[in-house]
Amino acid sequence: MHGTFWKFPPAFTQQNSARISPRSDYLKVIGDFAEWNGRLVLGCDDSAKAEFLHKREAKGKIPGPQSQSNLWLLDDTAQLDSFGPAIGRGAVWVEEPVKDGVSSNAFLFSGYDHRGLHFAQDSRKAVSVSLEFDRNGNGEWSELRNIEIAASGYAFVSFPADEKSA
Repeated sequence: MHGTFWKFPPAFTQQNSARISPRSDYLKVIGDFAEWNGRLVLGCDDSAKAEFLHKREAKGKIPGPQSQSNLWLLDDTAQLDSFGPAIGRGAVWVEEPVKDGVSSNAFLFSGYDHRGLHFAQDSRKAVSVSLEFDRNGNGEWSELRNIEIAASGYAFVSFPADEKSA
């Protein structure tokens, strides 16, 4: 999903989410997948004309590429681990007002070598943010630490390798 192959634990549920982790990243649009004769088959659209609409101004009036759908056959799922490094990026709130006491959606933390969190805020007073972790992947959240962000300020939090979540 969104450029990453994932490892899911066998008994994965919302109440048992421990050990979900990224396998590798890729630069393909994979619309579907199936198992066939012991192989993994990925349905791809390598140029993704319909997905991105080819509308960036920098491209001028150059027409978009013709969509190139194809099947990609892998010998086994272990190949998924070798496509590219597991790199995760994303945001919970961007350019959105956040009310005091409101929790964000959960954000996957495990499985990455380098982990950090950026905070920026534009209010006239300092803001305190509580970071919480579901250490066992069972829906029980506990406080990790509080972050103070100065008025109209910025803060960065780096997570050491030994600081783990489920």
